[in-house]
Amino acid sequence: MSDERQIYWDVWVDFALYAYNSGQHSTVLLPPNELTMGRRLRNRNDLLRSANVSEAGPLTDYHPCLIAAMWSSYACAEASRKREQERQKRYYDRQSV
Repeated sequence: MSDERQIYWDVWVDFALYAYNSGQHSTVLLPPNELTMGRRLRNRNDLLRSANVSEAGPLTDYHPCLIAAMWSSYACAEASRKREQERQKRYYDRQSV
């Protein structure tokens, strides 16, 4: 099963990681990057099209917004996790009776 395309796997790792980290998780309904970093990933086209690029502001203004976004993501993920756990419990209980 040797194929010449298999030697270029390292080129595709970045794309696979981007796809995984920007995709919606089935249980918590949020992308993994939003849960860990507090924001969604931007694709390269968004970066190229952004004409209104400004300098970064002070960290003291950004930090409270980041913490609020992280707590909001955590609360949303926790609610989704509990809902999914209950659904799986109902399914298991229905199968075991």
